[in-house]
Amino acid sequence: MNVSKDVAAIRKMAAELRREAGTLAQREAPRILKAVQDVTPPANGSVKLSAGIARGRARVRSDVYRVAVPRANGEQAGSLESLMREHRVKGRVPARLNPRHEVPWPEIQQYISTREARVGALARAWEVEVAVDGRGTVTIRVWNTTPYATAVEGLEVRVDKLMEKRLRRMERALMGIMLRAGKAAGLKVS
Repeated sequence: MNVSKDVAAIRKMAAELRREAGTLAQREAPRILKAVQDVTPPANGSVKLSAGIARGRARVRSDVYRVAVPRANGEQAGSLESLMREHRVKGRVPARLNPRHEVPWPEIQQYISTREARVGALARAWEVEVAVDGRGTVTIRVWNTTPYATAVEGLEVRVDKLMEKRLRRMERALMGIMLRAGKAAGLKVS
């Protein structure tokens, strides 16, 4: 047994593994970002982000039309913002009002466009940072820049479960990389 040859092979394998770990983490970062967005409201585990945003925008319009009916001119009962706040229960308007409030059409359009712009803001605010130090240690940091992200019930648990799943997947990929690097270095691996 040639110990110096084995040590050189192990060093070569370790260098290869450090390089590949960083590459794997960089390649995985956009996938992690997409996966985190897909578990953040308006998306959930079964509804992807784009479908959740479309559904959220449709709900905004639905709620507005449950409370207000367009009117060309004349007096109105109050601002649409205050009417919506008055009739909203747990974020939604439960049923169509009869009779509905008459609100000028431009105000309805403005309210809908400002509310639709907010749909999906939480999911779009995720950021991912990957850092690899000289020893090959990979650090992946995921955070949300919205101030109300911590108030969303169950979001932290969903993201933690997702990160555990992605970590297991990366560990399996690294094990395969390690086996290939060992074979390439001339070690007997199985």
